[in-house]
Amino acid sequence: MSKSRQRFSAESKFEVALQAAKGLKTLNELSSQFGVHPNQISAWKRQLLASGPTVFSHTGARQQRTLEVLQMVQSLRAAWQLSNTLDGLFCRVALRQALQEGVPTIFNTDQGAQFTAVEFTGILETAGIQIGMDA
Repeated sequence: MSKSRQRFSAESKFEVALQAAKGLKTLNELSSQFGVHPNQISAWKRQLLASGPTVFSHTGARQQRTLEVLQMVQSLRAAWQLSNTLDGLFCRVALRQALQEGVPTIFNTDQGAQFTAVEFTGILETAGIQIGMDA
């Protein structure tokens, strides 16, 4: 009797690929943790890193605002979160998590209300980060 093929959701694949990209565990450790063959993990990691920027390139201000988070993830310095709302609290929580991993010299974003709010810019200023805003 043949073994049925295991199927993984897009969210599961993303989580596994992200963990592989972070490089905190070996492929074999991730394989044991997630029940995925190391070759499959490598393929998902390559796919994530190759197509990451295109996820945000199709248009929309929201996608542009999350580009900084994507860039931090690709440099393996940030936590990853994604929201389909324009919630300022979500942005502040994601920023605080990212700053626990590393502090950039400049943070560039657009002029969305959640990024120009005193609560958001105050976090950056307190951390000594220069603020850049696209027009």
